[in-house]
Amino acid sequence: MKYIIIIVFIPYILIGQLTVVNPGLEGPTGWGITPEPWQNCMPFGFFVPGYGDYATPDTQPGTFYVTLPPSEGSSYIGFGHITPYTSQPGLSEFQEGFGQELSSPMSANGCPYSFTIDLANGLTPDIWADPPPIETTIGEVKVFGGFDLCSEQELLWSSGPVTNEDWETYTVEFTPSDNYSHITFACFKADEDAECGYVLADNITPIINSAPTSNAGENQEICDDYTTLSANSLLDGETGMWSIISGNGDFTELNSPITEVNSLSPGENIFQWTVSAICTDEIGTSQVIITFEEEPFVDAGNNQLVCENYTTLNSNNTQNNETGFWSIISGGGIINNINDPNTIVSDLNEGENIFQWTISPILCEDVSDQVSINYINSTLISNAGQNTDVCENYFELNGNTPNYNETGYWNIITGTGVLEDPSNPNTIVNNLSIGSNTIEWIISDPCAAVSSYININFQNLEVTINDISNYNGYNLSCNNVYDGFISLSSLGGYPPYNYNWTGPNNFSSISEDISNLSPGEYECIITDGLQCQNIISIILEEPPEINLEFISFNDMDCFNNAYIDFNADGGTGTLQGLVTTSWGEVTSFIWNENDQWYFQYENFEQWDGLITVSAYDINGCEIISEEVLVQTWDDPIAEFETSTYNTEILQLVDFTDFSNYEASIINWYWDFDDGNMSNLQNPSHIYEQDGQYTVCLTIEDNNGCTSETCQIIHIYSNTEAYIPNIFTINQDDINEVFQPVINGFIEDSYEMLIYDRWGKLLFSTNDYQTGWDGTYQNNIVTQDVYSYRVTFLTITGESKEYIGKVSLVK
Repeated sequence: MKYIIIIVFIPYILIGQLTVVNPGLEGPTGWGITPEPWQNCMPFGFFVPGYGDYATPDTQPGTFYVTLPPSEGSSYIGFGHITPYTSQPGLSEFQEGFGQELSSPMSANGCPYSFTIDLANGLTPDIWADPPPIETTIGEVKVFGGFDLCSEQELLWSSGPVTNEDWETYTVEFTPSDNYSHITFACFKADEDAECGYVLADNITPIINSAPTSNAGENQEICDDYTTLSANSLLDGETGMWSIISGNGDFTELNSPITEVNSLSPGENIFQWTVSAICTDEIGTSQVIITFEEEPFVDAGNNQLVCENYTTLNSNNTQNNETGFWSIISGGGIINNINDPNTIVSDLNEGENIFQWTISPILCEDVSDQVSINYINSTLISNAGQNTDVCENYFELNGNTPNYNETGYWNIITGTGVLEDPSNPNTIVNNLSIGSNTIEWIISDPCAAVSSYININFQNLEVTINDISNYNGYNLSCNNVYDGFISLSSLGGYPPYNYNWTGPNNFSSISEDISNLSPGEYECIITDGLQCQNIISIILEEPPEINLEFISFNDMDCFNNAYIDFNADGGTGTLQGLVTTSWGEVTSFIWNENDQWYFQYENFEQWDGLITVSAYDINGCEIISEEVLVQTWDDPIAEFETSTYNTEILQLVDFTDFSNYEASIINWYWDFDDGNMSNLQNPSHIYEQDGQYTVCLTIEDNNGCTSETCQIIHIYSNTEAYIPNIFTINQDDINEVFQPVINGFIEDSYEMLIYDRWGKLLFSTNDYQTGWDGTYQNNIVTQDVYSYRVTFLTITGESKEYIGKVSLVK
């Protein structure tokens, strides 16, 4: 039977579970029998007759009058603890336990394990026959982990006193500190002073990693739509997450046990705190209920203006679990029913009375709203002001100011007008019609209205300009000529009329019409019999002054571009004019404002004398220019002479200007044909190369006219070299030294070398005045033919080389 049970349990072993064989403790019942394959634990240390080497538990029920039915299956185990024990010599303690090897070792990874076991106390009426009699008392169960059968390396769990007489399921939770492979169950007496403890055990479930702890915190009832959730803290390797089961909420920290949640829904909001761990697939969940009670809605009703000293208040009704009541904040009144939202209030004070409607919920604070009841006892007065005559089409009204709770309003009865602010007692009315205008001032409150009237008589003084001087668009004929005039006409208002003119240059007049006026602004104040005034302002404009400007002119010269260029502006209309010459020619023109006038010498027979320009406009205003002198110039003729036309290089040549001209010469330009130039009038020049050169002179006068002439000169080379072909060394002081004679060269460039017939260098010098005396290392060489090489630069920089033979004769 027990093996069949073992086979049945094996298919239900889950991955990650630790199991034992025969967890139901099934087997033959009897004293001193341990259900197989469980092993007796708590050895005696020696063989005890009737028990053997170990203290043996009992397979129940039926032994020692234990009759409690099994919690599962057909049998269970009973085991006890007796100390001191005197029945067996050599034993001081009798302690029973049982254990076996687990299906796989525990994992000491910090994750807790859990399983359940059914326990009951083993109290029995049987008095053990072991003299003296032993009284069975309450015991407790301790669970140990180890690496051998019945080993007690670590106490994993203790049940505490097992006091229940019927079966009760105990949850065993522990976190091992090592990877134990065996488990042991032992009984200990719960009372140190008792002699014996006996416990019954049945139905051991698989050992699994227990689900992590989850505690979402205490339920809350709040008045705001936010709160702080406070779940249990997380252990190492655990993660947590909040979720919404019902209601609504926004979590500030979704994975933090302590987080703020906002935007709660009214009523119940259920949140779940889920904890998971890396060492188990089990999760821990718990829920918390947050009940959010919204602030009650309160509305004391609309403010009222009443004409009687009573009215009905109109607030909103209260909801379930709410109470409402009225109170007086200011003013006065008798409230018929302070808890009725639509109660009647009487005996109101005159003026403003403020009542407050307060709603009290069960959970949250009171909320309130106020209403103003303004009781008006009408005593209205209206005064629109005194009738008046006005000169302008506007007037400032002066009605009396309304009292508190009164309003005023202007209304036009006859005539016309535009009121700037009809409710202002001192507003301005514009655009009055000529004649009588009647305006009503109405004073009213919510209960009554009264009115009064004002008559405004408006007569307008009008002034028109009959005539004003006009000279082709200007008020004066010419610039700086005072011939302007103004004529006025007055109408309306209250005659007679007085005139007061002012103007430029301290002008004043009391006449209606004025004349002989200068340019500027004239102002006239016209006053009627009621002292109403009208002011008119007129600006008289004079034409711009006629101006003549000579822009430029040019004399007749080699360019043939003699002209006179001038500009004219100002005056009135199109300008006309004359160009008059001292030699009798006259030309007329009509001015075009977009151009300037440009007269060339082709317009005249000659160009030598005085020119005058005059211009006049359509009003006859005229201007005459100053005289301009123009001339005709002869062209310049270039001429020059040279100090020589044939000479050697490096010789100074002088050039002399003999040009003919009328206008002054401002530039001389000499080209010597060798890349050199000069701007002097009479320059000198040295040629460094031989050859034929064309020398040209170009002159320019102050009119810009030029002339050029050229002449040819010849330059010859002056370099000569004489080199002897023999010299003698015989002490006759004649021809004793070999020395070339050279003219026209650069002395520092001179070099002479002497070689024998085998190419050996015998002599060298850079001094053209030093010759070879026929020696080598202070010894006279043999009579023979020797080679020379002479090099130098001519004064023009040309390189020269002479190579030859010279005979030395003794």
